[in-house]
Amino acid sequence: MKPSRLAFVVPVVIAATLTRCGDRSATGVGPSRVPLLPGLTVTPGDLLAHCANTTTGTVTQAIGTAGGVIGVGPDTLHIPPGALGQTVTIQASIVASSIGNVVAFQPNGLVFQKPVALSISYANCSVLSPLFLVVVQVDSSFQILQFLETTNDLTTLQVTGVVRHFSNYAVAW
Repeated sequence: MKPSRLAFVVPVVIAATLTRCGDRSATGVGPSRVPLLPGLTVTPGDLLAHCANTTTGTVTQAIGTAGGVIGVGPDTLHIPPGALGQTVTIQASIVASSIGNVVAFQPNGLVFQKPVALSISYANCSVLSPLFLVVVQVDSSFQILQFLETTNDLTTLQVTGVVRHFSNYAVAW
């Protein structure tokens, strides 16, 4: 198969496989192993977008019932009014990772009364096709726990996921 065709076929096969294997809904947990092509399987951690090192950093900000925006590096968390019932001190950190773009939030497990939007840049990532990128919840070992409902802005090179609670999040495909 020609390299140009391979660059198109592989993302399509991956997308088709992922939509059949495992529940990628906002409440589902991703599959433990995904058959990619005959004789080739991957674990969900392999699906993280591989990105050049990002400058790490941490931002701490108090957000109340009126909502607000927290920016850490190229990533942004938009908290709408009414998502929090009281003022909460939130810490957003870009995690040092050789795997990809990972953002962590504290207090861990904070649940929102309304969904919030997390936008993560993939401008520093090398991907065959950005069309299939999504925001995922990951554990401390960067294993995918959950696929989030995601939109992708190809002009700003950012994926935006619907976040309902705090955890660690990354870009995957």
